[in-house]
Amino acid sequence: MGQKSRRNFILVTVIVAGAILLAVSLVILVHTQKPEEVPVVEKNTVSPHIGSSSLKSVVSQPDKSPVESALAPTVSEKNTPTVKTDLIEELKKALAKTNSTEGKPHELLKKIVANGNKYVDELTELLEKGNAEEKEYSAAALAMIGTSQSVGPLIQAVKNCEDPRLRDNLRGSFDLISKSEAAPVLLECLGERANRDVVETAKEVLARNANPAILQSLTSRIDEESNKESPQRLIISDGVQTFMKINRKELFVPLSTILEEEHSTATILGAGMALANISSTEAAKALVDATSTSQGDKKEVLLNVISNIKPQGTADFVVYRDTLISQSDKDLRIAAARAVSKYSPQLALPVLKKAVENETSEEVRKAIRIEIGKISGSPQNDKSISEE
Repeated sequence: MGQKSRRNFILVTVIVAGAILLAVSLVILVHTQKPEEVPVVEKNTVSPHIGSSSLKSVVSQPDKSPVESALAPTVSEKNTPTVKTDLIEELKKALAKTNSTEGKPHELLKKIVANGNKYVDELTELLEKGNAEEKEYSAAALAMIGTSQSVGPLIQAVKNCEDPRLRDNLRGSFDLISKSEAAPVLLECLGERANRDVVETAKEVLARNANPAILQSLTSRIDEESNKESPQRLIISDGVQTFMKINRKELFVPLSTILEEEHSTATILGAGMALANISSTEAAKALVDATSTSQGDKKEVLLNVISNIKPQGTADFVVYRDTLISQSDKDLRIAAARAVSKYSPQLALPVLKKAVENETSEEVRKAIRIEIGKISGSPQNDKSISEE
């Protein structure tokens, strides 16, 4: 029995050992196959789109697999170019399509303009090297961006353009400038003897977009040139003409302030004309008040402004009427008579006739009679006036 039991024990031991050996073999086999399966299953779950956020997050990890390392340069290349280049290319393609809808280029233009100076280099290149339509669109974009950085290349492009029709179209894009940021490069145009069409356009834009900052810059430009030993008269003239194109009521206060300060006579002339252009009761009163408190050349300039007003309405008429009747300064009364005569005969004649009857200064009476004669078409004397 003991011998049989030993045989059974040995048999069981062999079976158990075999089972253990088989289990170990299976474990080893599983571990040797698993690395080959992981890359195939797991890596195929990553989104194949280069621009996907999931792939971007994977690429940003410090440890990359061979698959990630291979994709990383492609991701970088896709994301490196700026959006602006794509938009410029899209604009060129949209303009090239003869059957494209009109809205497409305009939509792209709005997107380009909304990003400001970021697009200036590409638009400038398109303005220099594009076809006529591309040049016109790029000019419009640069004008709408409206900064010195964008308007500067536009000014230069117009100066360099030798095609008359295209030049006019490019210059027409200046109408789209609606910001004051372009003022510095526009002010630099004043006084140029060549490209006078560009200078005239620059003056129009400056006047249209005038604000206190532009008034200050324009004033400084004129004053600095006027104070030079050998001033360039054309710069001063262009500056004054720019002032004369301004007629914005919201600038009443800063224009009045200029007249109260000490400036060159050219600046006083320009600011006075701008104030007269506003054609409001407040502006006219400020002009009269500044004249009555001024002396010397400054007063002469302002008297000349009042004498040569160009009425834009009738709001300021009452101020000049009252000045003619009640002002103690006879020079100012003469200037007021000349101002009154610029209005309609129905308004002017009754006032002038009443003034000449009540006037005590022969010099002023003579000046009023001259204005009545201009309106009636015949020389006037006291008798003819009373008979009328």
